[in-house]
Amino acid sequence: MRHLLRVRDIEGGILVEREGSLNAILIDNTVIFTNPSEVMANYDNFHYEIAVKNKVVTDQAYNKVLTNSRVHVVIRATLENSKYLPHPIILYNGAGITIEGEFHVVDKAEIMEVFVPGRRGMGENFVRGDVKAVTRIYSRGKLIVYDVFKVKDDDYLNPNVMGNKCLVSFFQVEDSEHQVSRELIDHRGVFRRWSEITGLWF
Repeated sequence: MRHLLRVRDIEGGILVEREGSLNAILIDNTVIFTNPSEVMANYDNFHYEIAVKNKVVTDQAYNKVLTNSRVHVVIRATLENSKYLPHPIILYNGAGITIEGEFHVVDKAEIMEVFVPGRRGMGENFVRGDVKAVTRIYSRGKLIVYDVFKVKDDDYLNPNVMGNKCLVSFFQVEDSEHQVSRELIDHRGVFRRWSEITGLWF
């Protein structure tokens, strides 16, 4: 199923255009994407177009990619003094997802990605599936970050890759300067670490 969400600033609020189940609400300066099912499944196609200033962009909860899915996500965002801080993505065993993120930064921005391989709280490990996330970040029209995260079946379990951990990636951009930080942490600490970095607790 195709899902499209366009969000852009207008005077006094945001303008939302949508197809499918996605929506967005504005609370103070925080834009929250909503998806009633909170899952990505089958051959879902999600397309986000975002243009905001002085905003925090997040979503309602953890996103879950179901077993035997082949999901495609495209994010095209212009962030002016804004933050893109989605909740962690939980990859069910057997899940497949491709994410293409393109971010154009005006002045400064923060961008976060968190991947949790397997439903760890239920004792499930991710040992079958295919994940690819490509993140491009531009500032002043120049590509300053090109980042690729790939998992094929259980190859990430190699201790020289991730081991049995979750990946937290955090990108900070100001003008043409950027800083990238990565952490490998146990699944039990993912939400706390996400909240510490983002300042969000829902």
